[in-house]
Amino acid sequence: MVEIAALVGRIRGMIMQPEATLVEHAEPAPPWRLVLKEHAIPLVSLSAIVSLVLFYVFVPGQLPAEVEVPGIAAMIFQTLVRIVINVGLISLVAAIVMFFSGMFGGLSEFNRAYVLAALAMTPVLLAEAILPIPVIGLLAFLMGLVYSFIVLYRGTALVLKVPEANRGKHFGLTVGALIIVLFLGALVLGPLLLLSAS
Repeated sequence: MVEIAALVGRIRGMIMQPEATLVEHAEPAPPWRLVLKEHAIPLVSLSAIVSLVLFYVFVPGQLPAEVEVPGIAAMIFQTLVRIVINVGLISLVAAIVMFFSGMFGGLSEFNRAYVLAALAMTPVLLAEAILPIPVIGLLAFLMGLVYSFIVLYRGTALVLKVPEANRGKHFGLTVGALIIVLFLGALVLGPLLLLSAS
């Protein structure tokens, strides 16, 4: 059972006091499955559902006059795919962050890396929820993305103990590897998702 008050507290903390919130939840680092269950899945699910609703509100002509079973099934499928992709993305970021942390003198612990990834991605996942709102949604998403990257950069020293001298190199390689993996994933999975959605 997800504790709503604790989830809201973490979300608020990652927006208002990200460094203090990271330290609070990483010492000691809980098992990654617990973070997945209590933070990642609820946040990703909430973001996907709100985004879906706003999409049908703000994008004209998308909601049919009569909502039929095939249309509802497609909406549920899109939401589930989005949840799976975002949860997978958090795990991917955690794995990459952990890999390079070990290379640059930091801790190579997946539990710590997962806490960092899940909490650091909180701003961009929140912003993704309102992405369908014209202009405002895109601006909020870009700001959330930048904020998440800043938190990730600063959090490597706090959570994974990456030495200050290596933080820039760690961050650069993390972002570069993430872009390459996402690009390759889009090449492979993109056509499959398009076929299944049509």
